[in-house]
Amino acid sequence: MTRRKLPTSNKFALLINGKWGLIALALFIFQFLISNHFFSTFDPYAFIYLRGELKTGKGKVVDVFETSLTVNDIPMYGYDYVFYAPDGDYYWTSYKRGDQYDIGDDVKVEYNPDKPYIHRIKGMSNTLGGGMFLLPLFASFVWISYNFISGLKKMKIINNGELAKGKLVDKEPTLMQVNDQAVYNVIFSFETKEGLTYEASTKTHQSEDVGGRLIYDKDNPDKALLLDSLPWNTGEVIQERWSE
Repeated sequence: MTRRKLPTSNKFALLINGKWGLIALALFIFQFLISNHFFSTFDPYAFIYLRGELKTGKGKVVDVFETSLTVNDIPMYGYDYVFYAPDGDYYWTSYKRGDQYDIGDDVKVEYNPDKPYIHRIKGMSNTLGGGMFLLPLFASFVWISYNFISGLKKMKIINNGELAKGKLVDKEPTLMQVNDQAVYNVIFSFETKEGLTYEASTKTHQSEDVGGRLIYDKDNPDKALLLDSLPWNTGEVIQERWSE
């Protein structure tokens, strides 16, 4: 029983979901690095509170500057302005593609009626690029989080697992493809030590490489993993250590 412990490298492989997790992590880091200018101007309060019914007030542009960001070869400009709010003057910066105003121009400013200190020039964004870099960054973060949560669930099964040998009962093509190869849903049936029959499945585009070796949660046999579907050499390590 002392051998029933995964090495750190295999735990890491499970938590990131192997090569797919590395791709997700690389995408996240890349998006984060190219979005530095986005984070320096990110206005979360505007995203939260400048929605729904807003009021409009008067403002004046006090400075105009061209940023380093371009969209469709058109530069983004920043507009420093003063907002003559009901409770006093506020200074802030809004952004938009193209040269819209000059210094001294009057502008309409929209603001939250309950929080007039949260405002922006009407038709603009307080975040450089309008937050267009947020979606791919958020998507890669969700991908990483999904892999991590999925890895934790797999580790729970493995830590409380028993080995079994499954028998192929079904192999169904899905609508997905990887490298122009169809992805199959491969289903195996297996028996627990108590003689009860359950099923385990995995999706793979290399179904011929998936054998019937599996590990199931002895307290909940509905939860099982095919060893050949686990990343890197994790399946081999489990077969070696859990069979002793």
